[in-house]
Amino acid sequence: MFADTHCHLSFPDFDADRPEVISRMLDERVSVLIDPGTDAATSRRAIELASRYRFIFANVGLHPHETNHPLEENIYEELAGLAREPKVVAIGEI
Repeated sequence: MFADTHCHLSFPDFDADRPEVISRMLDERVSVLIDPGTDAATSRRAIELASRYRFIFANVGLHPHETNHPLEENIYEELAGLAREPKVVAIGEI
């Protein structure tokens, strides 16, 4: 059994082959995967991906690089709300 705790599988880089990547992970016995968000939008995508697969979970958060520019209004409230989703297992991004 293996766990990947930081994979960003919901990022657009994987749009072309995400199902194949997931299949390979399962073939290699990855049984837990945590997909971290780096802002509100990517946190929502991580939750959406996690909702489709039993072994995938989401992490909501705000990457430090995202704080180099003005933040979305109410970002912390939005992340707090997203953190209440059933498939969210962690908060934060480093």
